[in-house]
Amino acid sequence: MSLLDTPLTRQLGIEVPLIGGAMYPCSNAELVAAVSAAGGIGVVQPLSMIYVYGQDLRDGLRLIRRTTDKPIGMNVLIERSSKFYLERMRRYVDIAIEEGVRFFVTSLGNPRWVVDRVAPAGGIVYHDVTERKWAEKGLAGGVHGLIAVNNRAGGHAGPRSAEALYEELADLGVPVVCAGGIGDETGFVAALRMGYAGAQLGTRFIATNECGAHDDYKQAIVRATEADIVLTERVTGVPLSVIRTPYVERIGTKAGPIARWMLRGRRTKHWMRTIYALRSAWQLKRASLTGGAGEKTSKDYWQAGKSVAGIRAVEPAGEIVRRFAAAHFMRVAHGGLYVIMGVAGSGKSTIGAQLARALGVEFVEGDDLHTPENVKRMAAGIALTDDDRRGWLLAIATRLSEARRAGIGLVVSCSALKRSYRDLLRSRGDKDLRFVYLAGSPALLAERMAKRRGHFMPPSLLDSQLASLEEPSPDEHAWVCDIRDTPDTIVADLVNHAA
Repeated sequence: MSLLDTPLTRQLGIEVPLIGGAMYPCSNAELVAAVSAAGGIGVVQPLSMIYVYGQDLRDGLRLIRRTTDKPIGMNVLIERSSKFYLERMRRYVDIAIEEGVRFFVTSLGNPRWVVDRVAPAGGIVYHDVTERKWAEKGLAGGVHGLIAVNNRAGGHAGPRSAEALYEELADLGVPVVCAGGIGDETGFVAALRMGYAGAQLGTRFIATNECGAHDDYKQAIVRATEADIVLTERVTGVPLSVIRTPYVERIGTKAGPIARWMLRGRRTKHWMRTIYALRSAWQLKRASLTGGAGEKTSKDYWQAGKSVAGIRAVEPAGEIVRRFAAAHFMRVAHGGLYVIMGVAGSGKSTIGAQLARALGVEFVEGDDLHTPENVKRMAAGIALTDDDRRGWLLAIATRLSEARRAGIGLVVSCSALKRSYRDLLRSRGDKDLRFVYLAGSPALLAERMAKRRGHFMPPSLLDSQLASLEEPSPDEHAWVCDIRDTPDTIVADLVNHAA
């Protein structure tokens, strides 16, 4: 199991929990292919492929397939403002399914028809949301995950921070992906540590070699700071994140009075939205392909999010995916939190101390955190109860939580015999906690216990520990080690897992 294993990677069968977001007008086949080939998942924006880059959708999907056989996705804008548009989207979805696409990202409407169309083929649908009410509607429509668009995103950003939005959505029982503000590997690592199942990047992938956007656009992203990103209503009628240019400063960011009046009317808002959609499609396409939006005479816009703060250069998309993955590997390996678990005699202290040295992090002997009362009971051959162990488990959870807040790694030995004990450590210590289960036969454990000297726990308590033991279930994703192997072999395998 990779250290980049998350609900997103498991659900989509990808290696890196990173989505190359669909972008009109910047998503081209070569960019989508590059993100997927590197282990993430690129998402096709069909209107961009067809109307910006002039490719037939089926031909474009097959072009991607000639580059990589790894999973790709497709964006489906599902707003029902036009029957003609909706029928066209249905055709696009059918073509995508025929060409092997199994991941779909829906936006701007009820995703039920997409779910019903793709699920029989094994399709997975994630839905763009900016707050809980839209998430609940998406889940009612059957989606399998959520793209949480925060207030640092490009395009149509949400009103909430990444932290606040995660807290709002975390209990809904599906994977949640962070979208917005991630321009470098530090932001990617922070999103995963926050609890997100992955991250979606848009602006970062515009500034790549493979993106078909004009170099003027890419360089504007590289030069921009967070303060250069403003929200304008003048492109689509609702706030859109764009780079501040001479034209934006000259014309302002509020929609004109006639547009605002039409958007308020029950009968006129549909016409105004159509006007905006047609105008912006042409305007954004022209700006992306021809450049020049930074010139004083230009009347074009460049979309971008606040992730520009972390973008320093135009580079290959695959390098970005690999660098982000490596940063997370290092965070988990050297800043990760590990509990070495198992019954008495399994070698928790030996393996824990050796693993901590190999990773260059601190080791905490869990037995040292027992209360004097607990030590006396065990030394007398009296098995501890759940109540006896609770204070001890909370003390271990506190050490884990302190390490997490400090951003440092830690290895702790703890028997963690029951699922409820491990859940307590996760909830109070760190949700990304890694358990290493040292497994061995009762006979081997008894043999080791008989040879052990200087420990307060007598061999007679082994049977009670084995009776209490609840081995980690598959959904806990524990690393299981056979104690018949030497400590050097076990630690080498664990370090390989962590690197």
